[in-house]
Amino acid sequence: MYNDLFRGVDSIGGFFKRIGIIIITVIIVLGYMGGMGTLTFKVISRNSKGYMLLDTSMLNYIMLMVIPILLVILLCIYFIFKKDAYEPLEYTPVYSGIYKKNKSNKLQYNLVFAGLFTVLLVAYLYGINNYYAVFENRIEKHNLLGFKDKIYSYKDIEEVSIYVKEHKSGGSLYYKVYFKDGYKIDLSSFGSIYDLLDITEIVKDNNVKINIDHKHFNELVEDLADEHAKPYRILFEE
Repeated sequence: MYNDLFRGVDSIGGFFKRIGIIIITVIIVLGYMGGMGTLTFKVISRNSKGYMLLDTSMLNYIMLMVIPILLVILLCIYFIFKKDAYEPLEYTPVYSGIYKKNKSNKLQYNLVFAGLFTVLLVAYLYGINNYYAVFENRIEKHNLLGFKDKIYSYKDIEEVSIYVKEHKSGGSLYYKVYFKDGYKIDLSSFGSIYDLLDITEIVKDNNVKINIDHKHFNELVEDLADEHAKPYRILFEE
């Protein structure tokens, strides 16, 4: 990987130039993700005033980050190749020195890009309206199709499962809420540990069953300082 990044660099100046390009690229990517993430949650929260936690699936979040880039790329490709697509496919000789323009690919070209743009736009609208909001007295599930929206009270929760999944770099926290109608959500994707502690207190007040699996807990907190590990230990208390 190192060789691929610096292939073709044959001087100190070239080396630092390549380093600079890499750093700028990383800054742009992180800035874009941070900016889009903030904008996305601001848009989502427009109808969820007073929420404790807003959350969506990781797949949905990635989709919301990627689709705007794809839309920009699609528009760039459209305008770059538009002139060629609008040119006639061929010219038919009518008589000496006079040629008739045959039909171009203009219609097909516009239809293809309009279709792709529409698909991406609908996917984005679906994603930004597909989320759930947690309040002190209810949990709302939102969808682009309003009739599929649901409002749950904490009494509608069957149980809550708190556990850790091990991976190479440590452990990942999962906080899954199972509702009596079979629907389930994971509040750990974007919720802070303090949000989860507050929600746990509400869950306990409503006498909801909480299943806590301590397996791999050490992998979750092994690299954290004591003050940062403490709220996780509180969460995993029986």
